[in-house]
Amino acid sequence: MPIDWLKATIEERQILYRQLKDVADRKNASIEALCFEILGCEFSSEYAKTLRSGKYSCKNAFQFYKWLRSNKPDAAARVDEAIEEMSGGPAGSKWQALLEDHAREDGCRLAVRRGKGFEIVGLTRLRSAPKIKLGQDFYLHLDCPKPGTLGALQSYNGAWYRLPLIGKSPVISVTPGERSLPLHPDTGKIDYLSEANDTGPYEFVLALVPGPDPFELLRRIRERQSVPPAVLDAIGEALADDEEALVWRLPFQIV
Repeated sequence: MPIDWLKATIEERQILYRQLKDVADRKNASIEALCFEILGCEFSSEYAKTLRSGKYSCKNAFQFYKWLRSNKPDAAARVDEAIEEMSGGPAGSKWQALLEDHAREDGCRLAVRRGKGFEIVGLTRLRSAPKIKLGQDFYLHLDCPKPGTLGALQSYNGAWYRLPLIGKSPVISVTPGERSLPLHPDTGKIDYLSEANDTGPYEFVLALVPGPDPFELLRRIRERQSVPPAVLDAIGEALADDEEALVWRLPFQIV
């Protein structure tokens, strides 16, 4: 689960300190100088000992982590992973369990441009992922069974990212019926997807919840920033606990 830094333990603050120290070292700066950059106030050399011990204030820990999320997202992700591992279980395990135990394949497909039209594609009879060419337009075709909030993520090269469903938002409200996604925020028409540079395996995951949605943390992730494992696990756990939630996964290849 995401850490409440205003209630962080000494061990969690020690993990955060180690990433701050690494950032400071890479900048050829002292840890005190980095703290001044983040908080705007000067610290004595003794403060380094307080940081190292993990006994600095939770209020400062909150500001340190907030700064890492905005300026050094990879370091923030390492904080999340280390804390998750310390609390038991590999980071991302709850998210992976959701995909393996609850995800479905029926009802959601990709529509790929073929000539002047589009063809709905899915897993073949040999269970191989459909192939889409570089630069080829495609979109998501969802047969939505009930109203609710739909959230989406995409995976490439071992990392997860937001998948925009309307404009830059990875979350959209939907009603029952067939849906084509993503949508342009101004026209409401299909905003076609395509990949111009990177080939290889991809995966889309869509999750529909009829009640309060668990996607607030996903909304906070910046565009093109990978989703930290702790956030994936928080979403995965919430969806697994929601008996009304529906989850779809769509693997495919860009060739």
